[in-house]
Amino acid sequence: MACLYHTFTLYQKIRYNEFIMITIKTILKQKIKQVVKEKYNLPDLDFEISYPPSADMGDYSCNVAMILAPMLKKDPMEIGKEIIDFVTPTFRSEIKKSEIIKPGFLNFYLSEKFLLENLKTILKEKEKFGALKPVKKQKIQVEFISANPTGPLTLANGRGGFTGDVLANVLGLAGHKVEREYYVNDYGNQIRMLGHSILKDKQAQYKGEYIDNLANKIFLDSRLAVGQADLHQDDKKNIILRHAQLFLQHNDNLIPLRKHLIHYFKGQKNASKLRQKIIKIKSLVDLEKI
Repeated sequence: MACLYHTFTLYQKIRYNEFIMITIKTILKQKIKQVVKEKYNLPDLDFEISYPPSADMGDYSCNVAMILAPMLKKDPMEIGKEIIDFVTPTFRSEIKKSEIIKPGFLNFYLSEKFLLENLKTILKEKEKFGALKPVKKQKIQVEFISANPTGPLTLANGRGGFTGDVLANVLGLAGHKVEREYYVNDYGNQIRMLGHSILKDKQAQYKGEYIDNLANKIFLDSRLAVGQADLHQDDKKNIILRHAQLFLQHNDNLIPLRKHLIHYFKGQKNASKLRQKIIKIKSLVDLEKI
């Protein structure tokens, strides 16, 4: 998930610093900044343009008048009217209505004509709508999910699936070359330790209910293979082979495997002959010949 976070941070930097997609919200903020600078000589004033909690309050809402009020020692309602009188005429068809409401919020309403025109554009461009052309196209790799192979899946693994995929889609739409990466860590020392832990030998490292469940399943399968009279011989053999294969993947020493198989064949028909064959096992190929 760390990789996902850093990639998102990179996207924020690219998105806001290099090629801001021009929207009504962006233009509206630029216009308000302009009037604040020219009329009140405050070029660096920080304010917000947000989405109102209700559609009855408009499409955009701005708190600039309330921020200016204590600085200018004026009524925010008066300041709001001054800003609206300057900003609204600059929008020909985009904004149908603007108002100042107590305690000093500036509310702006988009026109139906403007919304319909944009809807036509969306339908025409389809998946390409909103696509950007970056100043510098980058190659970005988004690694997500990459579940821990030695432990149970978590909620974060599931959340990382759609979050990572959506983020990769957004970066692609922003004009970058995106690679999706799922790191499958299914070999190496970490997996070797998992195998030892399931076998519960001296090199076991991991503990927990999930380890016990896996170990019990394997050992139960082995007992079924040698102990159930109604189990087909081929099924018994397949279960033992599966158990032995897991063991061999995580342990190069065949002695424990031989001892383990001898223990479970003990008491069975032709046990002594099987024991002699087991002692000679050097690979899975040898085991399959038993």
